[in-house]
Amino acid sequence: MAFSSLPYPFLFRGWFMSSSLLRVFSIFLLTLALFGCSARPPSIENTLRSHQIDQRLHQAHQEDIAQINGYQITGQVAFFNDADGSRDAGRYSWNHNETTTSFRLFHHLSGTLARIEQDENESRFIDRHGNVFRGNDLTTLLWQHTGMVIPFELLQSAILGQQPDQQHQVRLSQRLWYPDGTLAHYQASYPIWTGGEERWQVLLGDYQLVSTNTNSVLLPHFIEATQDQLRVRLTISRWRDVSRADVTSLDITKLAAIEGSDRE
Repeated sequence: MAFSSLPYPFLFRGWFMSSSLLRVFSIFLLTLALFGCSARPPSIENTLRSHQIDQRLHQAHQEDIAQINGYQITGQVAFFNDADGSRDAGRYSWNHNETTTSFRLFHHLSGTLARIEQDENESRFIDRHGNVFRGNDLTTLLWQHTGMVIPFELLQSAILGQQPDQQHQVRLSQRLWYPDGTLAHYQASYPIWTGGEERWQVLLGDYQLVSTNTNSVLLPHFIEATQDQLRVRLTISRWRDVSRADVTSLDITKLAAIEGSDRE
């Protein structure tokens, strides 16, 4: 996903600012924009394979995750193209319950860059100009409007540290676990509409104890999904478990309030 690079000098046209001060301020803003890129991937040196892990620990953790019916997340997202060394970064808010999902990608200076929404009836991609594009699934919409084939259900599972549902023609391999039973890494092979298959490497880490409506559970705060030369990295700065009643059908007013407080 290519965000438009911010022409910082033009933002300050008409200001009486020296070129040296402007250059320092521009570097500062760029550093903030790329904050999501700088998080260090977790080490998997001490992870365990299937014959080493106590599967009871893993199963218990997955069962705890399954009790989460809704959440509100804010954090940083970064996109890396390792083929040409390019990268883009921004912030996101992600609100999900049993029937609706809303993911907003934004930048503090340029506002909303894109929003994707899904309910029981349809999926929607809304660009930065407010144009709405509708479809049957988010993965196809993301490909049509960003050029990236990102299985959204993969990220939706990964954000919880949840093992993807293999009933949906997903093949899992190369699974690794941390000693406490939390998922550390896996490869997910997804069939795509062209008749081929895409393989994504998913790395999970920075697990932190989060209080949910039912208990406390370890959830990842670092997620990186890699496919060939493309990497998508999500870090989480705020995690809140909510009941279905707390998140109405894409309550835009509530989302704006949450996102506004996160900027402060």
